[in-house]
Amino acid sequence: KSVVNVATRHCSCRCSSGLSTSDGRAVERSSLKCGSPLRFESSMAHHYRPTSLLTELDFDGWRGDMEADLGAWEDWQDFQSLEELMSLGEYTMFHSRGERWVHPRKDSYRLHTEQLIHENRFHTEMRMSPDAVSKLINILAPRIQRVEYNSRSEGPILPEHIVGVGLRTLAGGSLSDIRHIFKMSVGAAYVSFNDFIDGVNTAPELAIKPPQSDEEWYQKNLGFLAKSSHHIMNGTALCIDGYFQRTNMPSLSEVTNQIAYYSGHYESYGVNCLAGVFSDLQFAHFSVISSGCTNDNQSYPRDTGLVALIDSMPPELYALGDAAFDVSERLLIPFTGSQRADPDKDAFNFYLSQLRIRVEMAFGRMVNKFR
Repeated sequence: KSVVNVATRHCSCRCSSGLSTSDGRAVERSSLKCGSPLRFESSMAHHYRPTSLLTELDFDGWRGDMEADLGAWEDWQDFQSLEELMSLGEYTMFHSRGERWVHPRKDSYRLHTEQLIHENRFHTEMRMSPDAVSKLINILAPRIQRVEYNSRSEGPILPEHIVGVGLRTLAGGSLSDIRHIFKMSVGAAYVSFNDFIDGVNTAPELAIKPPQSDEEWYQKNLGFLAKSSHHIMNGTALCIDGYFQRTNMPSLSEVTNQIAYYSGHYESYGVNCLAGVFSDLQFAHFSVISSGCTNDNQSYPRDTGLVALIDSMPPELYALGDAAFDVSERLLIPFTGSQRADPDKDAFNFYLSQLRIRVEMAFGRMVNKFR
């Protein structure tokens, strides 16, 4: 019944020590010359299993054996740590985990969607139409499907549950509240949300698709041409801009330079993103490219995907950006400072801003769609 096989007394400087075995046989111990305080170590630490071992033992008998063994030593204070282990063992014997809660998950998604449709709030709370949600479920199902027979509740967590958790959370809901709608535990809700995000990011059907040919680029150009007064900006095919996404302060385990993620302009921690948008507000490119303190001009050369996208346009087409970027043959920016006093340059700024605002509108739609 005794768990301790060998108990050792060490002084704090790790000098000579004495041993005693669990059956009470004392081993000759040498004197401690340093006068350092003693501390106790036991191989029990390597065998201690509160919920599995101690519950199988006769605890009172185990305590009696231990007290007999410990009587072989002169100083009882050396074994305070062992007393703490014994107290923890008693606690875990009488404070075991309660019964598992069975979540009545069956039909929870169907009932929830029927209620939202009846109250005419489906689009408000799910951020898309019922047909769009059904299509999204069909796209993500192969990537987020769970093994149904592993479920210990009334019903398994289905793809529609995972999509519902993901959409409601992106719409601004709290996982601790949303989990009650779809009848799942806190841990299962967090896992479901992560599975939803991974599924969206890896599904090729949901990937951003930039133009692959000159003909497709000319079609994008016609969209901007229709929105340009008097067709002045007749070569625009793309608008680009940076987007600052606020985050919590990153930990040192995630980054080596925490202050690099703090933006003095926005007075917040975050990351800098770059995006390219067409006239219909669809994204042609979106990337998280640098830390929050990095401006758009420094981030642009690092975003090789965006640079390659602009370089793939036909020679007579170009992209529009704000004054944070450097002007080039493929990227036009507005005039700044005293240059705006020139009427012609001021007019150029007007027509450029008339189209470049499309990227700002895309950002606004994105952040208002999913908060």
